[in-house]
Amino acid sequence: MDKVLRLRDGREVVIRPLAKDDIERSLAFFRGLPEEDRAYLRVDVTKRELVERRIREIDLDLAKRLVAVANEEIVADGAVELAGKEWTAHVGEIRLIVSRPFQRQGLGMLMARELYTL
Repeated sequence: MDKVLRLRDGREVVIRPLAKDDIERSLAFFRGLPEEDRAYLRVDVTKRELVERRIREIDLDLAKRLVAVANEEIVADGAVELAGKEWTAHVGEIRLIVSRPFQRQGLGMLMARELYTL
């Protein structure tokens, strides 16, 4: 499902599912976000155990997660988090964050479109 996309400024990113071997890249991404951007995150994903839990949730089918990668670094992270209850299994929430150097290049919209189709 990997997609290579070109941003408005000409840079290329690969949008792909978050993988089990993305723990270090994911930690680096979240730890590199400015504190004011991290304030919008529901949990403190600068902690290894929470990043590992996010990856386990994929296997449990509790979330669908995508990342955008440029030069081997995660530059955006997005998810469709499912309610998980039987009667609301069709309900989900899209959550998305893009690193500052990649904002205003259309990446958020591209990620949202990919998440919507999951």
